Amino acid sequence: GMGTFISIPMKLTYFTFFGPKRDDLPLREVPMNMKVAMGAAAFLCFMYGVAPKLLYANLPYASVCYSWTFANVVKHIQLFTAITAAFWILFPVIEPEEKVSLDVDWFYRKPLAAAVVILSKVAVRVRNDIRNQMRRAISYMLPYFRNPFLLVSRNTPVLNEMGPIKFYDENRYRFPIGVTALVSVLVFVLVASYVLYTNQGDGLFG
Repeated sequence: GMGTFISIPMKLTYFTFFGPKRDDLPLREVPMNMKVAMGAAAFLCFMYGVAPKLLYANLPYASVCYSWTFANVVKHIQLFTAITAAFWILFPVIEPEEKVSLDVDWFYRKPLAAAVVILSKVAVRVRNDIRNQMRRAISYMLPYFRNPFLLVSRNTPVLNEMGPIKFYDENRYRFPIGVTALVSVLVFVLVASYVLYTNQGDGLFG
């Protein structure tokens, strides 16, 4: 439509290539891949403009092309002439200005940014609370890891600033080697007796 033609081909092209000169912007050479891309796009635009049947032939549905008929050419010349005249008449109005342009996106950008800040603060506070609670739980359980017999003891471990005072003493709770050997022999006798009793009827020993 006329609005699209005024905004993109006329306004964008004019102020991009023929607008006021900006000496404060750094200039540098365009990379080769950008030149190749712009050259390929320009070639395709020119080719399909001169021979539009090449494009219409590859469309998924059959289409009839009347691009270069006399009536169509005259119609578009009249349209482009009227749009160009409208562009020069409205030039003082559509000339870009250096200012902040607010749109309806402000109504969700600002609340969304505030919501993100609030949720971030809440998440940080929850994380800190969980971390503090876990530290307290670990500090409370640490004496029981160092001395498991405190679980069955009536004495509550005494804590100070340096940690638990009462530690696990293996020499205090360790059984003599004779007790360990006796328990091992008793377990062996019980297991052997169970095996002999369960296999008595199978003729295992004759």
